[in-house]
Amino acid sequence: MTAALCFAAPAPELTDLWDAPADLSRVCDGHTTLLLVCDPGLATCREGAVYFDSKTGMIRDEGVRPAVVLIGRPPEIRETVLDLDIRVPVFIDAAESVFGSILDERVLPALVLMDEDGQVLETIYGGGESLDGNIRALIETETETQEDEGFNWWLIIVPAVAALAILPFVLD
Repeated sequence: MTAALCFAAPAPELTDLWDAPADLSRVCDGHTTLLLVCDPGLATCREGAVYFDSKTGMIRDEGVRPAVVLIGRPPEIRETVLDLDIRVPVFIDAAESVFGSILDERVLPALVLMDEDGQVLETIYGGGESLDGNIRALIETETETQEDEGFNWWLIIVPAVAALAILPFVLD
């Protein structure tokens, strides 16, 4: 798996639902982010967006920011978001520029886990029945990464403290 900057050149040109320019560095904004990238013209993507939206509480509870990137024309995307009652932050990719920047394959929906620095940590393609497992797998990847980082510090600190505690007895 190759890490790629979420705002790597050429940067994807996105807008928010109000047509304000955005890019993936704004979506990341210093937080670990889980993106659902999909085309609402595909039934699996519409269903996936609704399901992803229903899991945002669980995603946030794990310390990950959820967001959706929908591919299409802004007026149609706004209508879809209203029709589907999607409440998670939604960004519009009218030019399909996300494909060229962060997705290796043109398979949708795609889940993209990005770190707080905007690097792509992992991408999982596909939806339908596998979407729940894919969301959980990516969140577990992030949780394990956080646990591993904390655990490594203890492996360094505990032996050092033990050595300092034993040192006076050894010197006598």
